[in-house]
Amino acid sequence: KNLKAAAAVWYQGEANTTFESGTVYEQALTSLIDNWRKTLNDEDLPFIIIQLPTANFARIYSSTRIGTGVRAGQWNVSQRMDNVKTVVSNDTGSTNNVHPQDKQLIADRAVDFIRDYINGTSSQIESPSFNYMERDGDTLILYFKNTYGSLSTDDEGAPLGFELKGEDGTYDYVTPTIDGGTI
Repeated sequence: KNLKAAAAVWYQGEANTTFESGTVYEQALTSLIDNWRKTLNDEDLPFIIIQLPTANFARIYSSTRIGTGVRAGQWNVSQRMDNVKTVVSNDTGSTNNVHPQDKQLIADRAVDFIRDYINGTSSQIESPSFNYMERDGDTLILYFKNTYGSLSTDDEGAPLGFELKGEDGTYDYVTPTIDGGTI
């Protein structure tokens, strides 16, 4: 009864990867955090959310299972609520296995967030996140927060996964370029 939690770490979401539950996951996670803070009598309790890793949920489980809704909900909660951080782990997964083999990197990221909160420091560990977009003629420029000087990819190549919708309504992959903190 006299114990005080330093932080809560939440590593869950795999069971909620159906499209329907992914859309309500954000509300459920917000309620969970509010409830834990009330129960523990600590409205500022740091809450660390371990984001679902990249995996082909549809192939692993069934065609109705996707992870994007849950990942988006986890991220949105951390952007909206005070003292809530999301540990991005989409660089740790495998398309064939939802459970990353090396969880040490994920644990280290969570510990860094907690340490920063307790010590009032900033280790520059937050993942880059989209900030805003500008149009310059036929070029779209995406600006990101938390770049700590420059964006990069693990292999120093072009970022993957970018698509643009053409006038005919079809989506085509594009090869973007990184320029400092923009794509």
